[in-house]
Amino acid sequence: MASIALDIVRLHREDPRYPSAIRDYLGPDAPASLDAIGKLDVLNRRKLAVFCSVKCPGGVILQSYDLMQRLRQSDTAVVGGFQAPMEREWLSVLLRGPEPVVLCPARSIEGMRMPAEYRQPLRDGKLLILSCFPDGPDRPTVEMSLLRNRFVAALAD
Repeated sequence: MASIALDIVRLHREDPRYPSAIRDYLGPDAPASLDAIGKLDVLNRRKLAVFCSVKCPGGVILQSYDLMQRLRQSDTAVVGGFQAPMEREWLSVLLRGPEPVVLCPARSIEGMRMPAEYRQPLRDGKLLILSCFPDGPDRPTVEMSLLRNRFVAALAD
């Protein structure tokens, strides 16, 4: 079992580990720095962004569960905010699979209470928590969620 420190790593825009897709896609709007917890090499994998509205029709819910089951066995890292109720369910499904997940909260991760279900995936290198709000508030707002969603889309291949 791989061991990993749960310390925050700050990536400045000039850092070679800073995702080039963020600089390329967001240009001058790219965050000056990002905060990360977990193994950064997940960012070198093929990535797919997922989003879901808070309101979601029942048929789509069932289809999305099937999709998450397939994605957790694919050769793709899944990126998302995992903030909406359906997204939180997806995260639970994905964390039970072998493929990595990039969780991008719409808030700062400084002082974040680490949920128990994140600890083992972090230690195993299957979860990367990446925030584009290193000095932001610890409570998400609608505006921060929109910025985060743009960030998630920029990370995806």
